[in-house]
Amino acid sequence: MSEGFSQTGNSNEKATETHFQSLLSFLNLKNLPGLITGSYISILPAQTKSGRSLTIVVTAMCYLAVLAVIANILINGSVQAWTADVAKQVTVQIKPVDGENMNVQIETATAILNSTRGIVSTTTLSNEESLRLLEPWLGEGSLLADLPVPRLISVVIDEKNPPAFDELKQQLKRKVKGASLDTHKRWQGQILRSANALKMISLGILTLISITTIAIIIFATRAAMASNEEVISVLHLVGAQDNFIAEEVQSRFFIIGLKAGMISVVCGILTYIFLGLFLTSYFGSSPDQTGFQFLTGQTSLGWVGFLVLFTVPLAAVVICLATSRIVVMRILAGVL
Repeated sequence: MSEGFSQTGNSNEKATETHFQSLLSFLNLKNLPGLITGSYISILPAQTKSGRSLTIVVTAMCYLAVLAVIANILINGSVQAWTADVAKQVTVQIKPVDGENMNVQIETATAILNSTRGIVSTTTLSNEESLRLLEPWLGEGSLLADLPVPRLISVVIDEKNPPAFDELKQQLKRKVKGASLDTHKRWQGQILRSANALKMISLGILTLISITTIAIIIFATRAAMASNEEVISVLHLVGAQDNFIAEEVQSRFFIIGLKAGMISVVCGILTYIFLGLFLTSYFGSSPDQTGFQFLTGQTSLGWVGFLVLFTVPLAAVVICLATSRIVVMRILAGVL
């Protein structure tokens, strides 16, 4: 009996001694450079298959977030460019009418517009220019020349002092047959509604990515704490506080979040560049290029847009730090 107790006591002493040696190795000042760079953390080893897999998964989530942010920036830029142009211009369209001279009709409409308060300038598009506007959709050929294409007058208005559009419409309708005034308000409203819907979708995607990343970090933190339970027990045995353990776990997840975020930004920027080059080479100088530019609007992020992309690594680091700390503290408190 006494021999059994003696053997048990010896094995416990050896186990305790092994744990203390591991702890002393962890606290050794020679390991300080590794602790700073993240290459040596005893609680959560850096070079493990699970750690690499976690970094890859978080990087994939961050990459999707970067793409969603790029889409949001381009949508906002395009909408601002479209609405800015639409807000300061209106168009007068004059349809061909039997028995009426088109040139006389254009001169009458131009005189009415120039005498109206709130109109800065007018530009009459020639028949060839009007035909070119239809070429991206109808193509080139004799068909366009045979069509009764309406003539257009582009009108620049004073945004601060806009004209009375209802009165102007009535005046044009009375004095110029086939004339109509388009303020683009309906089209502008459709653009804003579509843009808002796309922005809500991108924000929803970002929210879903954030929730998924939080769930991944929770699972990874719990798995890491369970697999390193003995080391954590030894740290508690020598008086380590919960904050110390939480900070060690946080430091590992900080590195994962930072690496994943920065890699995702680089991959997102490369995707944006290569996609732009592909679309440019695909459309080339064909008529479709005009329609493509019209639909996409702004296709440049600008330096502010590139800076905004770096909010993704920041968000990834915050999510990793906050989630891992909350989970660790709850585990140590016995809640999870």
